[in-house]
Amino acid sequence: SLPKTGFSRIDEAPKRGSRPASPGRPVLIDPIGPTIQDRNRFFIDPCEERLWEDRKLQFETIDLAYRTDSYIRQGIGKFVELCTREGWRIDSEDPEVIQYLQSRFLLMGAMSGKSFGILISELVTDFIKYGNAFWIKKRGSYDHPLIPQADSDRHEPVLAYFRADPKRMVPTHSKETGRLNGWEYLGSKGVKAKPKTFALADVVHFPFNVEAGQFWGDSDLLAVLEDVRAYRQSEEYIIRLLYKHLNPLLHHEVPDHTGLGWGRQEDVDAARVAHNVIAPDGLIITPPGHKITMIGAESRALRAEGYMDLLQGRMFAGLGVNKLVMGNSDGSSLGTADAMTATMHNKAKYYHHQMAELLTHHVLTELLIEGRYDPLDDSVRAYWL
Repeated sequence: SLPKTGFSRIDEAPKRGSRPASPGRPVLIDPIGPTIQDRNRFFIDPCEERLWEDRKLQFETIDLAYRTDSYIRQGIGKFVELCTREGWRIDSEDPEVIQYLQSRFLLMGAMSGKSFGILISELVTDFIKYGNAFWIKKRGSYDHPLIPQADSDRHEPVLAYFRADPKRMVPTHSKETGRLNGWEYLGSKGVKAKPKTFALADVVHFPFNVEAGQFWGDSDLLAVLEDVRAYRQSEEYIIRLLYKHLNPLLHHEVPDHTGLGWGRQEDVDAARVAHNVIAPDGLIITPPGHKITMIGAESRALRAEGYMDLLQGRMFAGLGVNKLVMGNSDGSSLGTADAMTATMHNKAKYYHHQMAELLTHHVLTELLIEGRYDPLDDSVRAYWL
């Protein structure tokens, strides 16, 4: 028989026959690891393929913006920091339930090779960045006091969770009903890898901002990408303007000795040679009739500060941050800065609340059932906080 765990619900439950314990702890293989095989067709119809390609393009655009734009990267990073800096905890009226769940997570981290806290940080990043995050469940049997034996009418227990790239997750549908019945994970580009198929019960999908009739989430970044492009384009124009007028343009007007209105070519060539050989701090002395004018931006240049402030404000509003937290102090009063920061914190709390609800529903409930707890019983119900 298995050794006592200290959890009464597990120790007192009827036990099924168990296998001999394996030496050491098992090392689980990531179920979405690459395999070199022929790739099969995985779409049901051309319409579904087109819809997925549009979604995939959105994810790739967000990923490119995250890797190349400092404001987007820092904006997402601020919310990830706010959502994870206080850590996470599980609440329940029964201390035994809390200890059981924490022990399961600790065992998952040991078996998968990745701390469960790191997995949560990765979940927060994907959830905020893409509006969608995925975990793949690794199920199996293992003789450990905390891991129950699978019954004939139940799935095998969850041994660990693995992070999946949302850009490679493709939904599959039933040909009869058209309902979602699973997911496929695509191989990396340039590798002919057969898609890995996962049942719906083996995938945890964390969507954000789901529209009615849809199951995909929508990232808040989608509404701000065009503002970021406009801001960066304006910066490029200002840099070009700065480069153009950094060295002033000289207009050398040579005198007309012909009386015909166009002057002599030898006078123009002589002026060009004089300017080419002059030192950076040199000067030109001309005889009467020559006129040299310095052409610069002067007061006729476009005043771009107002336009840049407008675009930056739109961009920061879309990201949900403000100038102060992004390191750009604009002289705002302390009260204004506190109000803007409080608004940002409220959005971070909303992100955290949505993820906590999904983790409670998809993760804690299943683990409680596996541990022979009734998740509908208020005395043992657990919540992710």
